[in-house]
Amino acid sequence: MEKGPERVINIDKQFLQIDRENLESQLRKISEVLLRISEDYRFNTFSHFGKLADLANETQTDPSGSVKLLEKWDYESPDFIQSEKSGNCVDFAILCQKMLADIGVPTTIIGRFPEEKDYTKRQAEFLKFRHITPMYANESNGLKVFVLEPSWKFSKPVPVIPGVSSVYKDWNSEIASVEGAKFIQKAYNPQKNKRRERLFDIHPLGVEWCQQLTKHFIQVPRELKILNTRDEEVIQFVKFDPKRQIFTTNINGVDKEFLPDSINSEQTKLLEDVLEYPGLLEYLSKVFNFIKSLPSDFWVKD
Repeated sequence: MEKGPERVINIDKQFLQIDRENLESQLRKISEVLLRISEDYRFNTFSHFGKLADLANETQTDPSGSVKLLEKWDYESPDFIQSEKSGNCVDFAILCQKMLADIGVPTTIIGRFPEEKDYTKRQAEFLKFRHITPMYANESNGLKVFVLEPSWKFSKPVPVIPGVSSVYKDWNSEIASVEGAKFIQKAYNPQKNKRRERLFDIHPLGVEWCQQLTKHFIQVPRELKILNTRDEEVIQFVKFDPKRQIFTTNINGVDKEFLPDSINSEQTKLLEDVLEYPGLLEYLSKVFNFIKSLPSDFWVKD
């Protein structure tokens, strides 16, 4: 990592918060915060639907009024993730930025563009970014830049240097190129034989804009997922496919595809034990029923 950081010179650092404190000391602080976040918070993109379902019930909002309910929702990401102990990439990025700022480590929140194959043109324009995360830049001994991935529960800063690879669980990634305000990361999952090319933009994103992005995420049919909290070699999950309206899981002993009312008590207990989430099936049922009740004009599609 110490050889070749000069290859980052093509990045436009005017957009970044530049730190000039000792790099190694700051990287240790960053890793400690990332580890703490991974231990204390769960990645759960069902969580915002769960909150909206509760709000609809509390206010007795008819499904036809769901768009207005979403608009009026006073969503404050730091409060949300602290109270729910879970959230999406927005919640993790904002929390991580705040925790690092509190110990003297400045960061910039950046975005990753939607892949064309995953979103319609209208959806991509509505979202602008499909993922956000903090970036750290240090110039104590030449410019060195790192992308942080707290929502991936990745506890090490990833150097943004062309040709440098990183491995996390079953994903291998490599920075393919860095140019101006953008960089490309190529990712490969050998177990699933999946390849991704991720284009990041380093123009800084503010907290208010990011919070609005969460509301936009909610209106675009996307795969929802809840992950285990333990740092294990294989990530355990429950996912929801909005196109097929079905839940999937990789937890042994549970049907790989299921609906909340289709699995027995033994499988229910297994799900809740592995994901360390008492009442998980009841929670998933609430979210599922709420999503099914949403009117067609709630969704941003074609």
